[in-house]
Amino acid sequence: MGDLGGGGVDRDRPRPQPAPGVRSGTNSAGAAGPMQFIASTWAAYGVDGNGDGRRNIYDPQDAIPGAANYLSASGAPGSWQRALFAYNHAQWYVDEVLARAREYRELGAGAVAGADPSMQLTSCAASEDVAAGGSSEVGARIVEIARGELGELERPIGSNCTKYNAPGCYAWCSAFTTWVWQRAGVRVPIIPCSGNVLGWAAANGGRRLGPDATPAPGDAIVYGTGPTCPASVHIGLVEQVFPDGRIATIEGNGSDSAVSRKAPFFPAQAQASGRPGPVYGYARPPGSSTTTEDRT
Repeated sequence: MGDLGGGGVDRDRPRPQPAPGVRSGTNSAGAAGPMQFIASTWAAYGVDGNGDGRRNIYDPQDAIPGAANYLSASGAPGSWQRALFAYNHAQWYVDEVLARAREYRELGAGAVAGADPSMQLTSCAASEDVAAGGSSEVGARIVEIARGELGELERPIGSNCTKYNAPGCYAWCSAFTTWVWQRAGVRVPIIPCSGNVLGWAAANGGRRLGPDATPAPGDAIVYGTGPTCPASVHIGLVEQVFPDGRIATIEGNGSDSAVSRKAPFFPAQAQASGRPGPVYGYARPPGSSTTTEDRT
């Protein structure tokens, strides 16, 4: 390897050129952009991910959430096999993507376990971790228990079978959320539909908050367009609330078939940030003493 100079750039080594169609035009199959959309699919599922008023197939900030939108419409997260096959009709591709997802999940789980703090995807030292500071005692317990479940898998992968929804093997995001609440001392049943958690909280001493409310750690976050299934599409737990308004969540039944932490995002941009739908609202468990206003 030659000497590095000029800020660490190896000037003797040729730089790789982008593949055809990635930055302009199309490849031989007529696909364009970093996520390789054909024009008709982009017209149906492309999004303005960065809020600049355009849906640019060549801009990763638009193309990546556009791909998430297409996968969601094709069956994700309920069936990643079906969604990925719709994206690329090749079983080898589906198998490779799922294998890579497992590798990333295992790396993330190792970081969470404390093997190497520098590998943490979300640095608590760089943000305000409300769960460790100003939240309710119930919310802090919920977050602590949820963190202890990071990396917990379906067994076997793809079966939907977990300790959270036993003995059933149904989509388990809501089962995970209410299971964690139970372990934190909230007297809640295991609820199989995500939107029903909103109604349960409001009827049992908790609070139902609208999508514009500021959540607190331990709150359940509900994605979708309505309070009942199937309009309600997914649910997780708020882990952190950042000073700039972003939140981080811990969710079950994700793309990696595991309990995993989701990177910080602005709730108003949840779907553009790769979440499975817009934020419909939050459910605050009974016993929380935080003072966020209700906005239903």
